[in-house]
Amino acid sequence: YAVQDEIDDMSLTPWAGFVYTFPEHRGHRYAGRLLFFAKETARKNGYHKIYVSSDEKGLYEKYGFRYLTDMPSVHGYITQVFVCDLD
Repeated sequence: YAVQDEIDDMSLTPWAGFVYTFPEHRGHRYAGRLLFFAKETARKNGYHKIYVSSDEKGLYEKYGFRYLTDMPSVHGYITQVFVCDLD
């Protein structure tokens, strides 16, 4: 849960950022637990949306996120931005 991730657009906040599962721990839905916590935290803080940037396809959609757009990251490459409505 972060105010900003790798996208410089401060109008998009908060973020479920920096999600990574080591290969030997994949398949246990740990990412889903983290995303659930981030979404609940955002909701409790009065937000109606939460964002994630990633090049993963199919992961975040399983947890209620939908593709929003491609945007440049602060690292200089284009990445996908996903949004999840919290209402």
